[in-house]
Amino acid sequence: FFSYAQRTVINLSGTWSIEESVKSDQMPRKYTHTVLVPGLVKNAVPAFMLADKYQSREYLLSLRQRKELTDLNHGMTDHIDTIKCGRNLQPRNYYWYRTTFNAGKPQEVALLKINKAQFGVAAWINGKKVGEYTGCFTPAVFQVTKHVLWNAPNEVVIRIGAHPGVLPPTVPAGTDCEKTMWTAGIYDEVYFIACNNPCIEYVQTFTDYLKGTVSYETKLHHYGAGKKIVTLTSSVCKWKSNEVAERGLPQTFLMAGGETKLIRETIRIDNPLLWTPETPVLYVLNLSTEGDSLATRFGIRDFRFDTRTKKALLNGQIYYLRGTNITLHRFFEDSLCGYLPWTDSWVRKLLIDIPKEMGWNSMRFCIGPVPQRWLDIADEAGLLIQNEFFIWGYRDTWDKEILKSQLKEWIIDNCNHPSIGIWNLCNETRSDVLAYEVLPEVRKTDLSNRPWSNGYFLPYDENDPVDDHHYFFYWPLSGDARSDWKYSNYEQWTGEKSTNSPHPTAHAVILNEYGWLWLRRNGFPTLLTRQAFQTLAPNAAPEQRIELTASLLATETEYFRAHRNYAGVMHFTYLTCDHENAFTCDLFKNVTTLELHEPYKRYLSEAFQPLGIYLNFTRDSLAMTPSWTFDIMMVNDKYTVESGQIELLIMTRDGKPVEKGKTSFSLSGLSAHTYRISVPLPRQADHYILQATAYPRQGRPVSSRKPLRLVNP
Repeated sequence: FFSYAQRTVINLSGTWSIEESVKSDQMPRKYTHTVLVPGLVKNAVPAFMLADKYQSREYLLSLRQRKELTDLNHGMTDHIDTIKCGRNLQPRNYYWYRTTFNAGKPQEVALLKINKAQFGVAAWINGKKVGEYTGCFTPAVFQVTKHVLWNAPNEVVIRIGAHPGVLPPTVPAGTDCEKTMWTAGIYDEVYFIACNNPCIEYVQTFTDYLKGTVSYETKLHHYGAGKKIVTLTSSVCKWKSNEVAERGLPQTFLMAGGETKLIRETIRIDNPLLWTPETPVLYVLNLSTEGDSLATRFGIRDFRFDTRTKKALLNGQIYYLRGTNITLHRFFEDSLCGYLPWTDSWVRKLLIDIPKEMGWNSMRFCIGPVPQRWLDIADEAGLLIQNEFFIWGYRDTWDKEILKSQLKEWIIDNCNHPSIGIWNLCNETRSDVLAYEVLPEVRKTDLSNRPWSNGYFLPYDENDPVDDHHYFFYWPLSGDARSDWKYSNYEQWTGEKSTNSPHPTAHAVILNEYGWLWLRRNGFPTLLTRQAFQTLAPNAAPEQRIELTASLLATETEYFRAHRNYAGVMHFTYLTCDHENAFTCDLFKNVTTLELHEPYKRYLSEAFQPLGIYLNFTRDSLAMTPSWTFDIMMVNDKYTVESGQIELLIMTRDGKPVEKGKTSFSLSGLSAHTYRISVPLPRQADHYILQATAYPRQGRPVSSRKPLRLVNP
């Protein structure tokens, strides 16, 4: 419970009662379960049977494609091609949540805001229905003024769908052909909001770092009947500071009953501090009327891509993205998920502590949105987020106007977060409807004009980036004939963009998926990698597979970074689900404590540092000679000169040095260079380890390791 000057906000998070039903009009008379909000229904006590068992149309089609499902088996009564959404495998269609709260003193406007819930919501206050909303990824806001009991207890009942199938086929509820379970829940905060007229319904900030200004657009609504003279005031202060940095000019105007008004203003800030991942400085915009007030946090920064240089630009300077992916909605399937995504300390370690250690400055929130708290933490952490809507495959049954409306609400809901650098409409999708009918309209909603990357269709704006999912290196090991790759090719190839992306295009490219080397947390292959590991390491123990995977992922990361063909390199994936039917998996040994497998931490924390090093040696073997010259590629993502020594070691497999060589290096800001070191080779044919380490004069050393097999000529 907290108050602004004129606004009261009651957070309804906590333990709610919950019950199930088959029909949408069967409001329970008795509640026999409890559950935490925000959270997932599968965490209810006592548990509901088969709480997230639902198979989407896309998943069923993927099973059939892999010949794991025929059209009519597994008890299906419909041909797969006629299924519009999916099939339900649980004995219910709806869940009903119930709680009570005290509304406090009387005010003119009362709203119930449900930040995110799936699948669809309907709400009642004190037995009176106040509305329905079909969106799963954006807030539902209901006007409840007539039904609130002031200074008295109030009952709230919220009904959600138990699975996507309860929603009309016209409504987008998420598509993901690798998602095996669909978990219902109110997965973001629920608020009761009270104020007087006019109500500040939303604020969108957009900044100009060159002019040192913040502009805003705010939407006011007068819920009363009569005319009202309104004065809107504005001010800006640093976050966590009560000292006002700048004030806007008061604006006075007349509002009629029921009127909605959009107001824009620009405020200049003296000597503004810019938001970057290295210095995530935040400000707060405070707006007030006689009846309402709202504080909105923002950062002053500009992030976009430049097709001429094929690079990302942060505040006008080239900025290289290094990062990873999170698929939170797949993690919802994980048996260990529990309440972790809503535990602040867990999320902070996930988004702040580990990324700093790993060298990551960016993430893609892949195939589905995260709770608002995650974006708040990303703002504070200094992460640049590629924020992706929940589409992997377009459905012709969707109503385009509903989709446009949801996307516009999604933008409005997230636009004030400086951490969001890129909007992503979809994953790996080709759709003329999305490309030419939906995107051109919805992107206008973002007054910051952020760049968009959009699945597999060509970029819309001349400076939009494209995504590349470069799996060509390991697909052949899984039976794919699109590449003749072998490990030794790294030494000869140049890290170019693949055609598993929008093609043809010469725009900036973000490599945000690569590897195809997923292992479950227990070290066993996933559904997609069983054949690959049967080829790579047929008799390996789990620990050996993890060590091998970590080494290969580091090599690929170093390789792509060293050749500088990508504006960003983002590994897939950092967090997702782990179960026997999982297609991919993550880096964790213990997801509850966020303990990474040691080899992943050891290798990838080297591969992603701003000062990057890549030992360009991937031969299967090397014939013994007196000496050999090795090429060492280095990149500097920093703006400052980095200089020091490079040491090349040849070691036995137990780490004992045998031979070494050295050279100095000096890299100007954002530059790259290749250094050569000649070293004597051991005189005995055997397996060795090559390790190139850069020792900068300031900062941590970074290493690249490769296997070396010496054979007799």
